[in-house]
Amino acid sequence: MSVDAAVRRVQRAVVFIETRLFNPLTAPQVSAAAGCSEGELHRLFRTVCGSSMMAYRRGRRLTEAARMVDEGRDLLEVAQRCGYTSQASFTRAFTRHFGLPPGAYRRSGPHTLGWVDMPELEVLAHRRSLPEPRLQWVHRPRVLRGAVGSLDMRSDDGVIELASKLDVPDDTALFGVLLSEVGCSMPYFLGVESEGGAESLTLKPGLYAVFRHHGPKRMVRHTITHAVQSMRSDLLRPAQRPSWETFRKGGLRQPELTVELWLAVESGG
Repeated sequence: MSVDAAVRRVQRAVVFIETRLFNPLTAPQVSAAAGCSEGELHRLFRTVCGSSMMAYRRGRRLTEAARMVDEGRDLLEVAQRCGYTSQASFTRAFTRHFGLPPGAYRRSGPHTLGWVDMPELEVLAHRRSLPEPRLQWVHRPRVLRGAVGSLDMRSDDGVIELASKLDVPDDTALFGVLLSEVGCSMPYFLGVESEGGAESLTLKPGLYAVFRHHGPKRMVRHTITHAVQSMRSDLLRPAQRPSWETFRKGGLRQPELTVELWLAVESGG
């Protein structure tokens, strides 16, 4: 099946899910709307979107619930609107997904991390075209020096501003590390590998899944989302050590960017 055909079947499934997001829905109903068998749609959905079809629907419902929570809506009203049988069951599902119960989430906002947005056709095609990751061992620590700033997941301005503070040539490889994953404005370290000077951050040795993005800079965040979702499987899972991204300083000023995402992984068993 061509990339376009696969993407369009998934897109039909996405639209069908979105128009019935808060209503009871079965996998056979979605596959019939997509025009393929249930098994084929499950396979295509995971390949194109990086998650199972039901995980996507659950994530979308909770994302819309999070928006309503941020708006100050009554939590019981939100739970009922999103199809949960009780506020307690809604709170459990919300906490599993976002790491905070709805009340604490509202008080600590605003947030975007963990949100699952409805993908555009261009985004689906981009994810479908990404190469498979490679597994690679790192045998020695990487010692970095650099600067810490605020990263807004909706813009790359923070990364560009941090890069301007580093007095290095444009062809220098930069290493970016997300230091916290709470809220939409998060502390982010950007630096260069350095054997001398004061230690700022050390990247630990271990096994990594390496994803490569080469294309429009504005699509990098979709590559990151796809990479993180791809690690939620029975084979691999994220490890409890920092992951990082690396790119050339000069690439930040270009419309297209080459980025390698090094996700720390361990056995999912």
